[in-house]
Amino acid sequence: MGIAAPVSTPEEVEKELEKIRDEFPDATHHCWAYVLGNPDAGPKMRFDDASEPAGTAGRPILNVLQRRKVGDALVVVVRYFGGVKLGAGGLVRAYSATASRVLEQVELVTLTPRSPLLVWLDYSDEQTARRVLTRLGIEILSAEYADQVILSVRATEEEHAAIVEEISAATSGRAKFGPATDAV
Repeated sequence: MGIAAPVSTPEEVEKELEKIRDEFPDATHHCWAYVLGNPDAGPKMRFDDASEPAGTAGRPILNVLQRRKVGDALVVVVRYFGGVKLGAGGLVRAYSATASRVLEQVELVTLTPRSPLLVWLDYSDEQTARRVLTRLGIEILSAEYADQVILSVRATEEEHAAIVEEISAATSGRAKFGPATDAV
């Protein structure tokens, strides 16, 4: 049996694995693999053969995730030993096929990459900028108050352009913008 779950942190992976092990405590093997982050941008990945011969369970599951370019996902194959020895090749085929089937049955969502953007504002421009961000549907992640107000947002590349254009116009060019690394 195959199970897929959306995950974005190692902690979420552990919670899902614990939940699956609790649901199927008598299974012989809970083999799994996960990919965290964008599968094309150096993602974090791991797998576990769960006492199957090395490379016959977790690695084939991971290969399916990689071939299909699926990120932020965990796939677990729960297996009960039925008395028939499949051999290394049979195990690889069985785990690969199960992982493929489970990914065919779930709805995969394409996420648009978002990156942080900081907006430096005079105090008198803060409410104007907040109204623009609300109208654009951009969530403010944090606000810092020092010599200026610094709003932190996360947006797509296209949204960055709209934010800069609209807040610049609304503040007569007084607002400044930059990636989060500029804040240090």
